[in-house]
Amino acid sequence: MPKTLPLKACLGFIGSQITTLRELRNLTQEQLAALCGVSGPYIGQVERGQRNPTIGVLYAICEALDVSLTISFKKFAVIRYNPIKEN
Repeated sequence: MPKTLPLKACLGFIGSQITTLRELRNLTQEQLAALCGVSGPYIGQVERGQRNPTIGVLYAICEALDVSLTISFKKFAVIRYNPIKEN
């Protein structure tokens, strides 16, 4: 069974991925926010792992960054999965 990460770690991982993708697309936080219909400070808080965005906001962010929401979660699942071997 996969090990569950604390919410703070999950939000931090998601935020860092958003930051990386945003920077790769040469977008500012304000530009991304405008594309998603949220404020610039909100995007900053999401990127720092300080906000827990809804699925709707995550979807809007992924659409703006031209990535699939499922791909984003698959990457997270692969990174956090650490199977425990039983004897």
